[in-house]
This record gives sequence, C-alpha cells and structure tokens, in this order.
Amino acid sequence: MRKELNRIRSDSYKFRALADHPSHSDLKTKSNIYGEAIIQAKRSHWTNYLEEMTTNEIWTANKYTLVM
Repeated sequence: MRKELNRIRSDSYKFRALADHPSHSDLKTKSNIYGEAIIQAKRSHWTNYLEEMTTNEIWTANKYTLVM
C-alpha cells in the first residue's frame, strides 16, 4: 500500500500546478485508506498483545496505558 501511495504522491506532485487534476483527489482517497489501515493494524496488534500477555507483561501494558 505504501509503494502505491508513494507513486500516487509522485503523480500528484507532477501535476501540482493543475488544481483540478484527478491525481489530487486520488491521493486524498488513498491516503485516507492507508491511514485507516495503519490504525486498524495497530488496534489489532494491541488487542492480540493484550489477549496473549503473561503475568509479567501486565505491568508493561499498564505502563503503556499510563503514558498514552
């Protein structure tokens, strides 16, 4: 996904003088999809981490939640 987004960013940059070029709307759409995918991956990883944690890791998770 990141490689595709970088390619679209490059195309959008090439046409930066044309405000109504379709590459700009495509970039916005793909950026939002990529951002949501990152958030979903983080959420999934955190959920799996909490479900599989051991007793010692409970204190580590507690430290993480206090920082956030």
